[in-house]
Amino acid sequence: MNQASTSEEIAAHILLFIITQQVFFDGNKRTVFLIANKILLENFYKFILLDETNIDKFNLMLNDLYINFKYEKYNNIFNFIKDQIKNLK
Repeated sequence: MNQASTSEEIAAHILLFIITQQVFFDGNKRTVFLIANKILLENFYKFILLDETNIDKFNLMLNDLYINFKYEKYNNIFNFIKDQIKNLK
């Protein structure tokens, strides 16, 4: 994994790490979205927005990553998450 250089990349890496490693007993996705959005809101007034238009794609990509973890799949979902970071307006 390359070193993250922006808050957006740090938030996306933390999100994927906690989700894929299941570091908490329960609520990994809920917890990590709060953490990632806190990082973004504190630094840039941005947040990760997953809604009805993109949640299914996120879940399919994440499920595929769970089944067969490969760098290419990680990179695809990492870029997808970065694309979902929106300005708070």
